[in-house]
Amino acid sequence: AVATELLTDSFADALGYSTPRPVRRAYIREYLRSQRAWPPDGICLVGVYEDAATGEESIAATMTLSFTSETREDFTSLAPPEGSVYLCNMCTLRSLQRRGCAKAMLAAAGDFVEQMGCDEIWLHARLSDEKSVALYEGDGFKGVQTDGEQTFWDKMVTRGRDTRRVLMRKAA
Repeated sequence: AVATELLTDSFADALGYSTPRPVRRAYIREYLRSQRAWPPDGICLVGVYEDAATGEESIAATMTLSFTSETREDFTSLAPPEGSVYLCNMCTLRSLQRRGCAKAMLAAAGDFVEQMGCDEIWLHARLSDEKSVALYEGDGFKGVQTDGEQTFWDKMVTRGRDTRRVLMRKAA
């Protein structure tokens, strides 16, 4: 339940703020359920923290890594190379953002991928999410290719939000 709420909040803009929260939550819940069948083609890494007030452990961040095209979205553009490791999504509990959780998750992913014998990780970031792009660049990811300009129709559907992405790569 905590992971569902974390992802529902983190990806509200990607799923559309106008989409009712219960619909977004149901979509995320099904997405998480589908991940149960992923291993060995994909894995969800979970970062936990101990709540100072209660002493209980809770989810701080999640990250999904895909190792085959079967465990990732069908990209019509900017597709990562076949057979590559792809970071599908990563999110951090809002109250813990800007405290190093995402950097720790990226380091754990790098260690995991290296132990698997893979030599690179790919991801997409929204160009409008400057903090995320800066985080990834600070971790060694380099932009490889970006979406072209949005069409008039795209701008109308997204109410002017920039939904363009950059495909990024990092050597492991």
